[in-house]
Amino acid sequence: MLNIKCPVCQSVDDDIRSGVKSNFAVVTCSVCQHRFAWLPDTLSDQLEEQYDESFSGYRHDPHFNQRIRQEIETQLLSRLAKDARVLDVGCGNGEFVSAMQEYGFSVSGVDVSPAAVAHCQKRGLDARVCYFDQETIPEKFDLITMWDVVEHVQEPQRFFQKAYQQLTPNGYFLVKIPFYSAVDIFIARHYPKFAGTLLDYPAHIQYFTKKSLETGLKSSGFTNIQWLPDTTMRSSPTGGHLKKRAARFAKKMIRRISGSGNLYLLAQRQ
Repeated sequence: MLNIKCPVCQSVDDDIRSGVKSNFAVVTCSVCQHRFAWLPDTLSDQLEEQYDESFSGYRHDPHFNQRIRQEIETQLLSRLAKDARVLDVGCGNGEFVSAMQEYGFSVSGVDVSPAAVAHCQKRGLDARVCYFDQETIPEKFDLITMWDVVEHVQEPQRFFQKAYQQLTPNGYFLVKIPFYSAVDIFIARHYPKFAGTLLDYPAHIQYFTKKSLETGLKSSGFTNIQWLPDTTMRSSPTGGHLKKRAARFAKKMIRRISGSGNLYLLAQRQ
């Protein structure tokens, strides 16, 4: 029997252990309702290899560029002082760093991918390679953001705790992650060959619910959690062969019908 802990509440129970029946499994914690992919050691060691120059998250996306500026204006400008220090964790190609810089903030980005950081630095942005949950960072920040980051990591609680430590008093932590419905999880669990299409596995391995995300943040010290309106930040990839285009269309239809979307919030350190 495997000793698998929930990566959010650290519980080990029969539901988690019995959920693993093959080299791929989506398991559910009966305590906090968090869903996550169980990874065999061989795949776990290869996760970072996905984030090279070809990673889809680094592609130029005009829709994201526009939406990110709208979110800055509606959600962030009224909350931040003009001299606020901002850190974007998982900065990718630097679109958020660039946008915040345009609004006059002192902003930097970190990413585990040398390819992403090199792209940012070519744009003249302040970015460096950093394992955020593991490294000592001397600065404190008034805002830390993780745009579509936490679903990729094996130990999300380490990221939440580190964000709390790096914030100034009353500082804000912005998190946006995809939400996968029970229908997505059911299909992927029983038909693993569809896990890549429906859950973006193995790039995405954490499938938060509203309850499990709140559990993780509150146990890390965050209070005053404010849920923000669900919004589509990125455009869908285009092109590819017929099979790939058909899979994207099927995914879009299933997610629309099942109620999948995003979990998007601001949490505050008191």
